[in-house]
Amino acid sequence: MVFAGGNLIATGLRLVGSLVLYRVVSPATLGAFQGLTLPQSYISPLHLGVPDGLTRELPLALGRGDRLRAEMLAAAAGWWVGAVSAVACAAGLCLAVVFACRGDTQAAVAWVVNSVAFVSILYGGGYLQATFRTSSEFRALATKAVLEALILLAGVLLVWALDFFGLAGRALLAAAFSLAYLWMNRPFRVRPRWSRSLLLQMWRVGFPILVNNAVLVWWAALDRTLVLTWLGTRELGLYSVALLTSSTIAQFPQAFAQVAYPSLAFDYAGAGEPGDVIRGAWRSCLVPFLVSTAIAAVAWPALPYVLQIIAPQYMEALAATRWAAISSIPLSFSPARVALYVLGKPWRSLVASVVGVGTYGAALALLGEQSLSLADFPKALLVGQSATVAVTAGLHWLELRRTDRG
Repeated sequence: MVFAGGNLIATGLRLVGSLVLYRVVSPATLGAFQGLTLPQSYISPLHLGVPDGLTRELPLALGRGDRLRAEMLAAAAGWWVGAVSAVACAAGLCLAVVFACRGDTQAAVAWVVNSVAFVSILYGGGYLQATFRTSSEFRALATKAVLEALILLAGVLLVWALDFFGLAGRALLAAAFSLAYLWMNRPFRVRPRWSRSLLLQMWRVGFPILVNNAVLVWWAALDRTLVLTWLGTRELGLYSVALLTSSTIAQFPQAFAQVAYPSLAFDYAGAGEPGDVIRGAWRSCLVPFLVSTAIAAVAWPALPYVLQIIAPQYMEALAATRWAAISSIPLSFSPARVALYVLGKPWRSLVASVVGVGTYGAALALLGEQSLSLADFPKALLVGQSATVAVTAGLHWLELRRTDRG
């Protein structure tokens, strides 16, 4: 609850920061920056699922009381993800030099930001964050979220002064702080060490989880890419208000899911039953569902007044933002998705994700049969994410039936 509460405070600060940001930057400038930094949304699968395997194996080892094995797992994962992060960062910096030589200053600066963000995403958010398992460690993550949100809020001053380059500076500061904070507070202070056997084990466990998570991450990235491709840079900037609304509401259930995963895995390692894991995962969805629904219900009538007062440049995104608030409700069931991960059956969860993406594509095609509007994208997301939840529930029901018969 401390972690979820800290994330709730951080979400509020991020919301304030973003709303102030919309007062000082135009949709066209914001869209240009977001378009150049879209590669960050596609980078996480480069680690090949090793941190995802660590996320499952680490609490299992600790649940069995095997601290030595947990440290060996952390050392091996740190070696691999560190090497991948270094390569990604070097490639990004090379592209920055190429664009600088061509005289494209904005693209060059954006790729410097991307290079630092790659390390923050892969090593910080991927490896280091996977090693935070206990209540006290989750409190450190909550503190990080609040401090990072404060940096983003203060960074609006850079945007006000430097426009596009202020956006770059703000993002660079946040990524660097996130990485530095996670490093300084890392629970496992072990030297990176190559271990072929442990890496293969984490890869075997984590790769199916990676594929499933990549589908979800790339789904969100694809949504933004389609907006940029079909509607343009300015519309992507306008769409950021809708994305802010959905991501703000989704922060709470995602925080619950992050806490639920190690908790369920720890209990399962202690001779827990599959049925207990599934029921516990769905119980974890109740509070996020109620909170998300309440926020969305308030947001629908309030958004016209909020946008008109705070971000009048973005009023064209009103319809899309309203539907984005509604489309975030299915995300309140994020904790349910982790049950199949804990039970070692992530491929089944992948089925639900693939069905969701396919349903999203079909809905977008139907909605845009004549012409696409910005609001059609969150409508299609709502349909696709609802399909994912329905299939997940069906898979859990089948697993419970199989367990009860056994």
